[in-house]
Amino acid sequence: MRIKFKNKNIMMAFIILGLILSSSLSITLAYLVDDTEEITNKFTVKPVRSEINEDLGTVAGDPEGEVAKKAYVENKGEVNCLVRVKVHISPSNMNDLISLDYNLEDWRKGSDDFYYYKNYVEPGLQTSPLFTHVTWKEQEDYSNFEEFDIILYQEAIQTRVMDSSGDSISAIDEEGTYSDDNARKLWEIYDQKTGEE
Repeated sequence: MRIKFKNKNIMMAFIILGLILSSSLSITLAYLVDDTEEITNKFTVKPVRSEINEDLGTVAGDPEGEVAKKAYVENKGEVNCLVRVKVHISPSNMNDLISLDYNLEDWRKGSDDFYYYKNYVEPGLQTSPLFTHVTWKEQEDYSNFEEFDIILYQEAIQTRVMDSSGDSISAIDEEGTYSDDNARKLWEIYDQKTGEE
């Protein structure tokens, strides 16, 4: 049985409608079965790089009693950082014969024997000195004196981290003000992470 169309326009309309439906069906099927490529987003963390620097010299006027020694940490990285330093005098018996003039205005001593800088350090800048002089304590007998080393160990971390619940903690607020409370939290998180490794 053949269908005859009296009007060729109606026949053309059905042909065009058929083409449109068949092409939209193939596009829909292609959309539904199309495989998507995997996209990998790479996030990088800028490294924290820091180093201990010192200026060493003899103090004029009292060369036997005091030696100038300024110890500070420089931020060599690309991001702001927090700094802490541990001081060890070797051999330990020299602690009875010498003293260091610790700068406790800009640094605080923690219960873990680290000295924590009470601010953040911007890239290319340095902390204020942890100490500036080594002084011989007054003794009647210096027979125990021996050559000694002042060993400085420093650590630096970024000023913003995510805690275990995914919240961001920063030692610097939006106005650039340092928060010692948040800095302490960051060091706690760092110590927990390094203790786990």
